[in-house]
Amino acid sequence: MIKNILVSQPKPADPIKSPYNELAKKYNLEVDFEKFIKVVGIPARDGKQNFKDLLEVIKKHKDDKFLLPCSDIHKLSIPKLLDDSKINYSKAIIYKTLATDLSKVDIKKYDMLIFFSPSGVASLLKNFPGFEQGDTKIGVFGPATAKAVKEAGFKLSLNAPTKSAPSMTMALNQFLEKDFKKNGRGK
Repeated sequence: MIKNILVSQPKPADPIKSPYNELAKKYNLEVDFEKFIKVVGIPARDGKQNFKDLLEVIKKHKDDKFLLPCSDIHKLSIPKLLDDSKINYSKAIIYKTLATDLSKVDIKKYDMLIFFSPSGVASLLKNFPGFEQGDTKIGVFGPATAKAVKEAGFKLSLNAPTKSAPSMTMALNQFLEKDFKKNGRGK
């Protein structure tokens, strides 16, 4: 039975309005938030354009070579846009995704862990090298995160998004509803 959930994200700015708060009240749960990762980088000036706006400018200079600053872990959508536009570029890793120190977290307290990135799963492994899943349920958002959980040797209990639950909180609500009915605590 799920009583305590750890969400691997920062605490919402307004916890009262958070959909996780609604779930906590509905199912009488404790939902905690903990950042499992941090991004550290080199400061740079802000620009107000999005990448597609910038791509239009880049296309006007197709003969030039460009530098793509990115993280050690990055989505492939920007390199794909550059490749599709036949832009000559090189990647420059200028910031890294690091595991946060989770030594103050009592991981055994939680019946369920929720992850949103493969980096969060890697942080779990780094911070808790002897972690054994046991009865702890693991929920993820996205196929890359699901793959990381499986590659770590853990069993996946909740996989979002789905057609009927496009958000993690919707998927979690469906999961908890089944869990509570199964354990005779139906709402």
